[in-house]
Amino acid sequence: MPLGITEEFLREGQASGLWLAGAALATLAVVGALLTLGLVQRWGEEFPGWLPIIGGRRVPPAVAAVPAGAVAVLVTAAGLMFVRLTLAGGFAFDEDTTFTLTDNWAALAPELLWPIWGIALGAATLAYHYRRRDTCRTCGRG
Repeated sequence: MPLGITEEFLREGQASGLWLAGAALATLAVVGALLTLGLVQRWGEEFPGWLPIIGGRRVPPAVAAVPAGAVAVLVTAAGLMFVRLTLAGGFAFDEDTTFTLTDNWAALAPELLWPIWGIALGAATLAYHYRRRDTCRTCGRG
């Protein structure tokens, strides 16, 4: 039962494996959201105690900041590309089939929020970097 998408888009997604890829992407988004939360929570500075070997140790700042910064850039760029394609009139799977936001809002609209997520992730990464950086050897500021 397609809700927010056309019957044609549902069938195309089933035939091409789009829904499996979408489920994988949604799972990665949830993991990414948890990691984003780790940038602003205490457990982002110290590994949780229940983790074997590394539990209770300090998280090296680069271990969190470098991947988060890279993902912020990628998510923002992908989101802006998606917004551009949506404003251009939709997506074509082949010459005869174009899917637009008005017909398939449930599948396409959530990705329009990616630029906001990317910017927020970038801001959280920058705040994490400033909070965790060492004291400057030259000027003595933290």
